Amino acid sequence: MGLDISHYIPSTQKQLDYFTKSELMINPEYVEKYKDLFVLNDDGDEILYVEEIGYQRKSMTYGFIKTFVNDRPYFTVDDVIEAGKFLSPKSETMDELKQKFTANFLDNFIEGKSFFAANW
Repeated sequence: MGLDISHYIPSTQKQLDYFTKSELMINPEYVEKYKDLFVLNDDGDEILYVEEIGYQRKSMTYGFIKTFVNDRPYFTVDDVIEAGKFLSPKSETMDELKQKFTANFLDNFIEGKSFFAANW
């Protein structure tokens, strides 16, 4: 099982990564705020292109997948802080992992613009 966690912000340019409007509707205020950035894809879905500004591969305890939902976006810094409680170093020290996580998910988190999602 792979576990990837990404930190995203909306993009005005076409990107590889995107979320559908329906995926983001768990936060209607977010969808409303960025409604002008949604475009139709080839399947007719309204999508929002996103830029990945933070990333982590694995290094989380099993509790992470018990607490968070696969492919669901999370929009608050409190969610990021909660995710950070499940850090589990593999090839680095806990301090190194915490520093990387902080740099990728907390230091650059912009409330109302940033969100993160994990997939496994």
